[in-house]
Amino acid sequence: MKEILTRTTVIVLCWLLAIVILPRPVSAEFAGGAGTIEDPYQIRDWRQLLLVGADQLSLGKHYVLVDDIDLDPNVPGREVYSRAPIGSITRPTGLPNSGYEDTAFTGTLDGNGHAIRNLRVESRCGYGVGLFGMLTNSARISNLRIEGFRIVVEDSSYVGLLAGINSGWVNGCRAEGQIVCTGTSCQVGGLVGDNSGHLAVVRACMVSCGVDGRSLIVGKSGYFGGVAGTNGGIISTCVSRGQIAGARLIGGLIGNNGGLVMDSFATGGVRGGAAVGGLAGWTNGSIRCCYSTGRVELDPSYVGAPTSMEYSALGGLVGVSQGPVLASFWDMTTSGTEASSGGTGLTSEQMIDMSVYVAAGWDFIAESQNGTSDSWFQQEGHEYPQLVLLSGSSRGKTLSGRGTKEDPYRIASAQDLGLINHCDLTATFQLTGDIDLSDCQWLSSPIVVFDGTLEGSGHVVADYHMKGGLIGGLFTLLGRNARVIRIGVDGFHIEGSGGGLADTNFGGIQQCFAKGIIAGNGTSGGLVGLNYGEIRDCYSQGDVSGDMTVGGAVGITSNGYGGGRCLNLYSTASVTGEGKDVGGGRVYKRIGGLIGDCGVDKGLVEGSFYLFQPDVGEVGGGEPLTDDEMKQPASFIGWDFENTWCIEAGKGYPILRWQRAH
Repeated sequence: MKEILTRTTVIVLCWLLAIVILPRPVSAEFAGGAGTIEDPYQIRDWRQLLLVGADQLSLGKHYVLVDDIDLDPNVPGREVYSRAPIGSITRPTGLPNSGYEDTAFTGTLDGNGHAIRNLRVESRCGYGVGLFGMLTNSARISNLRIEGFRIVVEDSSYVGLLAGINSGWVNGCRAEGQIVCTGTSCQVGGLVGDNSGHLAVVRACMVSCGVDGRSLIVGKSGYFGGVAGTNGGIISTCVSRGQIAGARLIGGLIGNNGGLVMDSFATGGVRGGAAVGGLAGWTNGSIRCCYSTGRVELDPSYVGAPTSMEYSALGGLVGVSQGPVLASFWDMTTSGTEASSGGTGLTSEQMIDMSVYVAAGWDFIAESQNGTSDSWFQQEGHEYPQLVLLSGSSRGKTLSGRGTKEDPYRIASAQDLGLINHCDLTATFQLTGDIDLSDCQWLSSPIVVFDGTLEGSGHVVADYHMKGGLIGGLFTLLGRNARVIRIGVDGFHIEGSGGGLADTNFGGIQQCFAKGIIAGNGTSGGLVGLNYGEIRDCYSQGDVSGDMTVGGAVGITSNGYGGGRCLNLYSTASVTGEGKDVGGGRVYKRIGGLIGDCGVDKGLVEGSFYLFQPDVGEVGGGEPLTDDEMKQPASFIGWDFENTWCIEAGKGYPILRWQRAH
């Protein structure tokens, strides 16, 4: 009996000891919250901030700052880091999104207007250096201030104050600090080193970062920019005020641009050995409605072996341009040069004349002919144009509603539609009436990026016209969380490529239609240009033309990001395409009555049809129907004609049931 009691006592003591030494739940380490999107972990001090990168599980949670945080290494307990404190990358990367999901940040961090200060990183050989090493395409960083950061790197790639690589959304952030490169570093940006991929967005950010690579003498060193070293996504409504110096492909805002840069400007001086520009060192992407004012200088001692195209390439706006540069300017006086590979040079007096920008198509508060997004404002005669989103300036009007599912923001006019760009882009919006855009001509999509819900409620956005020859749609980019439901786009005219509803979709589009004309180049679809999400119960009509990949409803649908499905879709659009010479006597041409291209996976397209055209194939999936067959409900096997669709047999094509109610 005594022996049994002793053994029992030992067991009880062991359990008690285990309970005492077991680590507390992670939630207990934070100031509050549960780590969910509805109830994020609250971060109050530097120890809690570092818990974000403590393990793989923590990298996918949701966080909010509730106080400013100081990482000064001179304060006891803090340190100089040799790599990114959060989501560091431990080996070289050729494809930033490949194989690093286990170490990258995949969650969200809302700065809540607070600052993280005095981070110090000194890295001899790093990949993805910054506060974050890498942000994946599901990551969201917003409303964060970065102050007093200093990063010193040698033989490093993908370096930025906020993140080395960004493939997610960075919105409403401000960054100030310094990056010094002492070796063969590449892809260095004041905010992010590489803005990488279709889902990568940097929006409404202001950066004052000195990027110093003056000791670099090796030819491969370069791609330096005030906001990003390289850009393959979207950079919109951003400002760079830092001084940028380096070897090659050096720009005040972007070193090398392969994506879209719009409604942004740079004011800092730029100095480099080859391909140097006040805004961008090199671009084969698109630039629209941007300007630069900083001094631009060549210094051949910075560079080892530039290509013949890069050598001595200096531009007040762009050093080397192989893509469209639309409605963009540089100050010839302050830059010290009248040369540029793209854009229009102006005198300092012309640069402060608002009428110059309005004539070029810029969207200002004081006018509506160029759109209702009201991106710019100016105190005429006193300063260069400024960005409304970064100025604190108010348009004097707000949307009714709170942006929740129960009380959505309400959209009743063209002016309301433009206000979406000034709201939380993850919120819920609802149309309360049809919207007429015939009085505007847009240089960019009315809504550039969107990751919330737009409930059309059976209403129509009519007669929008996008000019200029670039990509377009009612939306440029619909993110993973975006939902667009029960809305029609009627009478659109796009001079360029894209889709009537959206250029690129990663979200969900349901019970929508698009009717209009797309006449230009690139990849186009009557409804969507590029689809990586899901399109269900939709249709398109009109005329779609392009020079590479063209579809009556969708240009390209792909499961490269896990989506790309098209279900119960049809098109009667006329489709034409000339093809494009891609060298070596080869012409690339993918023309489909429904989908231009879906690769080898025809299973991405189900229950979908298109009006037969003799010169158009079914390369992208879908089944051809004659005009008579397209007017018979029996042709649309599996479609819901009780709740979603309706058709008068033999008299017309299917329409969405909400249209009849409308």
